[in-house]
Amino acid sequence: MWFLRPTFGSRDGKISPGDTFQASNYDSDDKNNYDAKLNLLDTIKDPLRIDVSIGSDNKKTLKEIKQEMISRIGVVSYGPTTIREVSDFILNSEQAIEVSYNNPGVYSIVLLNDKNYEFDIALYSRDITESSKRLFTQILSTFKFLD
Repeated sequence: MWFLRPTFGSRDGKISPGDTFQASNYDSDDKNNYDAKLNLLDTIKDPLRIDVSIGSDNKKTLKEIKQEMISRIGVVSYGPTTIREVSDFILNSEQAIEVSYNNPGVYSIVLLNDKNYEFDIALYSRDITESSKRLFTQILSTFKFLD
């Protein structure tokens, strides 16, 4: 079972630029799923979380976004996480960017829609395994832009 909840905006059921939402295979609203440090308890088997954030008013091309990310390789961006590698990625016949981090539990894809809104789709787990990466790619393969 997967749980979907808005984390910022998107309260009316529609997702708009600037909104973020989260899908997880555990109930992230259930405080019993966390310990005092807000880490997932070990009782959750293979916790996976997918965060989607939609940036608005993007004036950059995907190539420019990729170059900015490459310039931040090795620079601490949030918490202890830094970008380790940035490469091209194809998602449903569309160009995207694949981002790997020094944190083994974070992996993301960045893409632009036809209105030039930037979508950052990130997978969080204890450790990104080939199995979890395949599931993430399978979920992404169903991703469609609708008006």
